[in-house]
Amino acid sequence: MFNSIWDDVKAQFRYGNMLTQIILVNTGIFILTILLLVIFFFVFQERADAALNKVLTWFMASYEPRHNLTRPWSWFTYMFLHKDLFHFAWNMIVLYMYGRIFQDFLGTRRTLPLYVFGGFVGFLFYVLSHFLVPAYIGPYCLGASAAIWAIAMATTLLRPDYVVHLMFLGAVRLKYITAVLVILNLIALPQGNTGGQMAHIGGMLAGWYFIYLLKEKGYDMAVPFNKVWDKIAGFFSPFFGNLFGNPQLRTSYKSDSKSDWEAYRHGRNKSREPEINSDGSISQEVIDEILDKINRSGYDSLSKEEKEYLFKYSNKS
Repeated sequence: MFNSIWDDVKAQFRYGNMLTQIILVNTGIFILTILLLVIFFFVFQERADAALNKVLTWFMASYEPRHNLTRPWSWFTYMFLHKDLFHFAWNMIVLYMYGRIFQDFLGTRRTLPLYVFGGFVGFLFYVLSHFLVPAYIGPYCLGASAAIWAIAMATTLLRPDYVVHLMFLGAVRLKYITAVLVILNLIALPQGNTGGQMAHIGGMLAGWYFIYLLKEKGYDMAVPFNKVWDKIAGFFSPFFGNLFGNPQLRTSYKSDSKSDWEAYRHGRNKSREPEINSDGSISQEVIDEILDKINRSGYDSLSKEEKEYLFKYSNKS
């Protein structure tokens, strides 16, 4: 059973859209954090929480200059780190609701750039809040809230009248949902977690700026980010296989020979796999179509044959 679950998770991560991958990364890290807490409970008992916090400080963000200089990766890792179950669950629900709409209109390739940009701006606002109201700011910051707020605000500005169907409330326009969340965030600002709420505001501004540049200036911030990210993914691919995605699966090829491809699409040649030419053209067309189907309807929408072919092609690459 567990092997089957793990295979499904790996398939979703490899071939799912970026929103799915972000949620899976957050979920995996949260599960590891909880498992670590359980282990520490049996080892340290009442000091388990303190021991966990000591480990997590290596990955949480901080306003302290020494921390930022010695652990610069924390600027990035903090936005995937959760410790509280409610905090994690709420963030993933909001991320899924807004992220799904965002990807429908702007595509999967802009999701991670905006997520990271929102998280980084949120971190800067958290540091800024230390100088404005130092008595109300904790020494560490963690959670995906700022990154999610960037996606939420960008989605709202992009499609403010998009209708979302909520349990018990029915159809509600997206702009009203976001307005309520913004008001709740402002109310909570002086209530204790001021640094976190300031990070949320930073995320909101990041989402607004992303859409402003895209719509008003015609500049896509995702383009330079994806160029760097693709290089990073390509560098680690030899070490982690297809965990970061296979660059060949994202490349389009033109082919003059369409017979096997058309037969595959229309189910007229199921007795064998589509042939792979020396240039990989026909099989690439098949893979592109399968990936498009995953982006439209999810991995579960694939037939058994499509899943098997995708798996075999991934192992050959």
